[in-house]
Amino acid sequence: MVIAGLIISVVIVLILLYSIFIEPHNLEVNEFSLRTSRLAEEESFTILHLSDLHLREFGRREQRLVDYLDGVTPDVIIITGDFIEDFSALYKFEKIFRSMKSKFGVFGVLGNNDYGLSANGARVKTLEAFLKDMNITILRNQSIIIGNQIRLVGVDDPHRGYDNMVKAFREVAKSDKLRIVLTHSPETVDFLLSRQPDLILTGHTHGGQVALPIFGPVFLNIKKGFKINAGLNYFNNIPVYLSKGIGTTLFPIRFNCRPELTLITLEH
Repeated sequence: MVIAGLIISVVIVLILLYSIFIEPHNLEVNEFSLRTSRLAEEESFTILHLSDLHLREFGRREQRLVDYLDGVTPDVIIITGDFIEDFSALYKFEKIFRSMKSKFGVFGVLGNNDYGLSANGARVKTLEAFLKDMNITILRNQSIIIGNQIRLVGVDDPHRGYDNMVKAFREVAKSDKLRIVLTHSPETVDFLLSRQPDLILTGHTHGGQVALPIFGPVFLNIKKGFKINAGLNYFNNIPVYLSKGIGTTLFPIRFNCRPELTLITLEH
């Protein structure tokens, strides 16, 4: 019994060490293609999706992110919220955002963490000013056309109740070739599906950060609505990608849930 207890203790310690010092920095790149009849033959559109950076410091994970960003130029880069944890020195993260290069720009939506616990307006203004300086466009319940009539619809953070579907979809038109929705949390995906987008990109849950074998994620921080798994999901034939995110919150640990960024190619 003593030996068995010692072995169990050693295993637990090793798992904790792995979860703190290895997996959170082991950045995973997922690449896949989606077919859509809304694009012409031989036409394609690439999206690099990042979520939940939760930047606290510039460490191994952040350097790996920069190394990857330096080597790709997708058509568009999408960031679905929760950018920065440490607001005391925003510009120490400049290298990351300056590495983001795409044909049509970098676009994002705000997350619950971006608003802070008290929904501090000054905090959001500071973040938006920094992101604007980094050439990142934040969509707050609004949409924009890029490229060949491709519409990005940015829904403000639903976790704190700032989402407004009417405003976000107000300018959607029949002439849109593709409609791609950005939303921080999947908690309103059921309402978004009724708008018939071609793709929904979301994050917030971090995949649970700790995903136990058999039992799955420990905690997803979802208050309402939709049952959705990390990765690619289909609802009413509409693809919904839920990113596990890059950073961590509450505790700087990940287990069986690597940080990720995702390159999606839409093609005929």
